[in-house]
Amino acid sequence: MTKKVSYILDTDPWYDPDDLFALQYLLNSGITPDLIVTGDEVDGKRAKLTKWFLEQSGNANINVVAGAELPGKTHLFCADLIVGKDYNVSGNVVEEIRKVVDAADQTVYLGVQGLSNLAKFQRVHPELCDKIILYQMGGSLDLNREKAEHNIRIDIPAAKQILELGMKTYLVMLDTTFNMDYEINNEHPLYKFCKEKLPAIAQNVDEFNNANGNQYWTLMHDPLTVSAALGHNFVDFYEAKIKMNNNGMMTVSDEGSKIYLSRPESRAKEFMQHLGEIIKNGN
Repeated sequence: MTKKVSYILDTDPWYDPDDLFALQYLLNSGITPDLIVTGDEVDGKRAKLTKWFLEQSGNANINVVAGAELPGKTHLFCADLIVGKDYNVSGNVVEEIRKVVDAADQTVYLGVQGLSNLAKFQRVHPELCDKIILYQMGGSLDLNREKAEHNIRIDIPAAKQILELGMKTYLVMLDTTFNMDYEINNEHPLYKFCKEKLPAIAQNVDEFNNANGNQYWTLMHDPLTVSAALGHNFVDFYEAKIKMNNNGMMTVSDEGSKIYLSRPESRAKEFMQHLGEIIKNGN
């Protein structure tokens, strides 16, 4: 009997454009996520913009639910795209995740933002978590960093909870993805394609760059993570035991929890060619 596999995308789009590239890549790879949950929310606007984006591509039936709002400064771009429009993205995130996990033999959880939503689910339904395989963009073993990697830092208690409680986890590390070969700027062919065919993504790229003083562009952290979850081999993983301190910094330790980490070396140029082909042409 064929195993039923479901997909949940946990994302914080409309800030760094790599979230939108990840969503488009997933859709063009022939995977329709069973649920999209958003985080680092801004009055539900990340979810509403995502619902609008899906509607534009004929995927309005995909369930989108606004998830965790986090304290502190946050950023939201492209809000003008939904002026005068409204979408119902309210719902019980834990219950929506439960429905998907319960109905499948295995759920691939694509985490490309903080771990707040998944940690909340794990607290309520620990008995279901052995059905989940988590592919998470985040984390770093570089102890020279002044602070933890972004997706860990925005909710450190949630990250510690997930890593310590034994869910099968693959981390696509910043040590892998912080590589300028993964950059998309306004001279990149994929940006130019989006400018013509996927203007919302191009607008997100432009607003992200402008807000950062034209100092840096987007790197494809999140699409690379999705590619690993889909079984592509642009990233290699190794098993390690990891401890995380209260500042979100990670170290290898015999006392830590067993997870799988991406090696720093990756096949970046090959991935970027693959990403371009999928975004432009689908699977």
